[in-house]
Amino acid sequence: MNHRRQDGWNAALSLAFWLCAIPAHAEDIPPGVVTDWKFYNDAGLTRLNRGDYTLAEERFNLAIKEIRPYFPHSSRLLARSYCDLARTLYHEERYAEAEPLAKWALVVREADAKTTPEVLFQCTYTLAVIHAAQGHYQDAERLLKRAIALQEKSIGEAHVNMAVTLEQLAGVYTGMQRYTQAEALYRRVIAIRERTRPDENLELADTAANFAELLRRMRQPAEAVKWESRAKAIQKNVADKARKSKLDRAGAGYQGFK
Repeated sequence: MNHRRQDGWNAALSLAFWLCAIPAHAEDIPPGVVTDWKFYNDAGLTRLNRGDYTLAEERFNLAIKEIRPYFPHSSRLLARSYCDLARTLYHEERYAEAEPLAKWALVVREADAKTTPEVLFQCTYTLAVIHAAQGHYQDAERLLKRAIALQEKSIGEAHVNMAVTLEQLAGVYTGMQRYTQAEALYRRVIAIRERTRPDENLELADTAANFAELLRRMRQPAEAVKWESRAKAIQKNVADKARKSKLDRAGAGYQGFK
């Protein structure tokens, strides 16, 4: 493990020790505190899903401020807020700040017997993509494989939600120059995405473009051109449909003269 990753892990443990030093104010968390935490955390998720990362970060920090004094009784709620905050920081490309939060959240979730596979997947995936963004490919590979195993067990290996995780691992393999493994994953992702409106699926277009880039690295230019053309065709179909829909909406509201 290099010094940067060791420092990130030490930061996660330091955060855990710091939280453990905070005394719990009561054996159980007051209902009003949980209500306030939920309000702020849900507001943060809404902002995160809208791409408003500044406000999302603010809301998650308010949620953490509400619940943190009740640690260790609030560990599960803290883990959720820290994982959500780590996701926000990831989208802001603040990876060094996101990594220790995601690590701490995953440690807490792993130690909790009540953690569901879906929740464990989210924490594992969040930490994996943070590692991938920093070029920590071995850590990212290990975590993404685990995330995929959790998904396959809970939703099935052909579920549409598998595509995102599989493509992340394909990207990691590309970064590691393990092109044959990346190719197999891209073909699996394409097979999943082909099932949903293949001529209008922009996610399929993105995957096709990424696959084409990989094929060029593998010195398969003819195959790369094929997938580049497929990506452009999908994008054109979507754009044409959007223009037609706009024209139809404008025509429907026009009454003319009588």
